[in-house]
Amino acid sequence: MPGLIKIGCTARSPEERRRELSRPTGIPGDFEIEYEIYSIEMYILEKRIHIELDKYRVSKSKEFFKIDISDAIHILRIKSEELLYEFTSKSEGVNELFDRYEAIEILVKLNSLYPNMIRSEIRSVRIYQTRIRCYLETTEENILSAGYFSVPLADQKIHRLDLAFIVDTPDDPVQEDPLLFNPSNPVSMNARLFIEELDPFSIYMCTDLFTEEAGKVINRDFNPINKKN
Repeated sequence: MPGLIKIGCTARSPEERRRELSRPTGIPGDFEIEYEIYSIEMYILEKRIHIELDKYRVSKSKEFFKIDISDAIHILRIKSEELLYEFTSKSEGVNELFDRYEAIEILVKLNSLYPNMIRSEIRSVRIYQTRIRCYLETTEENILSAGYFSVPLADQKIHRLDLAFIVDTPDDPVQEDPLLFNPSNPVSMNARLFIEELDPFSIYMCTDLFTEEAGKVINRDFNPINKKN
C-alpha cells in the first residue's frame, strides 16, 4: 500500500517477518524493510511508538501509519534512546527533602561525546527530576589524604542546578518561552534533550562541567560571535 508504513516488533529476524507478512495479506507487492532497530524492551517500545503515532494510524486494529518515513524513523530512534536510558541508567527514590525523584546518569555519555574535556573530579552527572523541578546534578569528589588510611579521606560535593532558566523557542511569538527541560516530561526525555539538543557552547555557558582548557577550545570553536568574525 503506497504511502503507508507498518511499524511493529518481532522476535524473529526482520527479513523473516517481511516474507511472512508478504505472503498472506493480499497486498499487491511485497513489504520492504526501510529501517530496523534493536531494543532490550521491544514490546514497551512498540507500545510507545504506537501511542506517539496514533493520529497517523489508518486503523485502530492495524499497525499501518500514514506518515513520512523519515519522520517515523526519527520518532522511533528518539523513543528507543529514551527507553535505553530508563533501563540502563535510571534510579528513583525519596530524597533528603522527602520528595520523590527520578534520575538518569549521563556522565558516561558525556565522556564519550567530549573525551578528556569533563573535569576529572566529577564522579557523577545526572538529570535529576522531582514533580516540579528538573535539575542537572553533579557529584564531585576530592581526595584529601591517601597516606595513612586504608580508605583515603575524600570530600564529596553534590550540586543541583535548576534547569528552568533554559528555555525553548515558542511556536507562537506571543506565548511565554517554554521550558526546554520541563519536569512534566519523562526524565529519560529530558536526559536525551540535554545530550542531543544542547551544543558544546550551550553546555559550556550553562554548566561547570568542562575543564578550563576545554572551555577555551569550545569558546574558540563554537561561540557564535567568533564564527561571525
